[in-house]
Amino acid sequence: FSPIFKSVRKWQKEYGWHRPPQQTGNLILPCFIRDHFENAYTQFINARVKPGDENAREALLDTSYIEGMKRYDIELGETIDPIWEKHYRQKS
Repeated sequence: FSPIFKSVRKWQKEYGWHRPPQQTGNLILPCFIRDHFENAYTQFINARVKPGDENAREALLDTSYIEGMKRYDIELGETIDPIWEKHYRQKS
């Protein structure tokens, strides 16, 4: 496997792949890219990924898009993390 796929798989295992809820990250927010953008973006840059098309290339370079995705993750976590804690992690 490529370095980026190995890196993503490592993240998945650390985040909680096949673990009980008490030992995982928020599984309501499982998407490596959308829900954990800063981590994903850093790994993409470090791995020097090659964008699949022009839109992907622009997204990797667009600071407004990058900062917007980071803000989205923070705001989403502020909304969803309490639900995860109350209704999933604590009930397990």
